[in-house]
Amino acid sequence: MRKLNFLFLIIAAFVLLPAALAGAPAQETLPASFASWTATGAETAVPSGSLLASPSVLQEYGLVDASTRSYSHEAATLQVILYRLKDPTGAYGLYSYLRSSGLRQGSIHAYPPALTVFRATGESVSYQLSPYAQKGDFHRADVTDHSVIAPGRALILQGSFILDVLGPTVAGSEAGELKSLAAAVAPTSNPGPYPTLYGHLPQSGFVVDSDSYILGPVALHEFFPVADGDWLGFGSGVEAEVASYRISGEEFTLLIADFPTPQVATKKMEEWTGFLNVGGLQNGSGKPVVFAKRSLTLVGLVFNAHSEAQAAQILTHVHTGAELTWNEPGFSFSDPNIGSVLVGIIYGTGFLCMFAVVAGLAFGGVRIAVKRLLPGRVFDRGDQLDVLQLGLGSKPINSEDFYGIGPTPRP
Repeated sequence: MRKLNFLFLIIAAFVLLPAALAGAPAQETLPASFASWTATGAETAVPSGSLLASPSVLQEYGLVDASTRSYSHEAATLQVILYRLKDPTGAYGLYSYLRSSGLRQGSIHAYPPALTVFRATGESVSYQLSPYAQKGDFHRADVTDHSVIAPGRALILQGSFILDVLGPTVAGSEAGELKSLAAAVAPTSNPGPYPTLYGHLPQSGFVVDSDSYILGPVALHEFFPVADGDWLGFGSGVEAEVASYRISGEEFTLLIADFPTPQVATKKMEEWTGFLNVGGLQNGSGKPVVFAKRSLTLVGLVFNAHSEAQAAQILTHVHTGAELTWNEPGFSFSDPNIGSVLVGIIYGTGFLCMFAVVAGLAFGGVRIAVKRLLPGRVFDRGDQLDVLQLGLGSKPINSEDFYGIGPTPRP
């Protein structure tokens, strides 16, 4: 009977443990309190289907999991949703997606009037989003380098984390309170550089905060709906940025894509002519009309433009910043003919021979003169210096015989 009871406990543990952990996040990161706000419950996991982006988009940006926690201060309440992503690149992309999602008219994933979240007890709570938060009318905040705020909502990018703060008092809250929240989750976030493709977007006519960093075809289709599937080539390492522009009262969409090499970019542009009307040259084809320009590895595409002249107002400012030229100036140098080379060699050799003769005579003459003027005082001092001798011959070596002069009498 004891064995049966023990076996029953093991089976019950395997059955009930996953259910008990289902409502808990993979790791508890949101603090128990920050600034003047205190948590009213434990951190709870949020299903991907309850977030403000489709599961496909979240997968493209590399979402690991999401969790939420409720906070209160006197009569006010806040709901914080934490997105954990694989790396800062994906976090930056999802942050830009969430920030500009409300700007897409008719998007199937535009913000709903209310957001439903789940507390640790399992009960669902619905938070009403203000009209400003619904349409993405954010303004920049100084919580972190990338943070925006609107009445009832704030978005904060902190490394590989995104904080989505909801509450009626968010816009009136001090930025220092949200800074405390960002600082509390920073130690467990993955720091790193963010993408820099935004710096290649033209600034003339740019709609503020309309840019989104794209890492997959699903998100791209929401912003740039010209074709289905991975027509841009994200599988080969392409990164893209989409932004809206308003020039002379008309709005266009610009897509810039950075390819690994200029050859890959050229090949892709050739492939696009099969399903896109590039440059508007295929009249009556029924294909979406786009205007394109390539600058080395960077390609710009304009959608919704009525003519090439309108698109050129944006595309003329799309460039990589690098320059590649085939006629780079160099030194003007001409090689001498063979005759000049031979004459130079003869002169050089003669000069070296003359120098050797003069140097030899000078060296020998100085020694002879010194021996004549100062015999036995500078050279051939047999009683003071020893000369290394090989002794290969039978005749003993006498230093006084070196210069062909007779023995010098010593004083």
